[in-house]
Amino acid sequence: MNRSIGAALRKEAEAASGKDSGPISRNTQLSDTGLDSIGFATLIVDLENQLGRDPFGGSAEIIYPETFGDLVDLYSAALR
Repeated sequence: MNRSIGAALRKEAEAASGKDSGPISRNTQLSDTGLDSIGFATLIVDLENQLGRDPFGGSAEIIYPETFGDLVDLYSAALR
């Protein structure tokens, strides 16, 4: 799952910046990837289509992952 999330993140980050996003680790800050709010929304839609889950839906709590690891953990919990 890390790979599919990482690949989707890399694709959106590269589309947003027009250049290679470089390595992405668990500690990579999502704000450092070059994604704006539209890019992040596109990433979440792509992941929902790939993984069949929207970890942001159905919760009254506002969740905003700060790192790639936070994003992976969020999807891991939603897929359990």
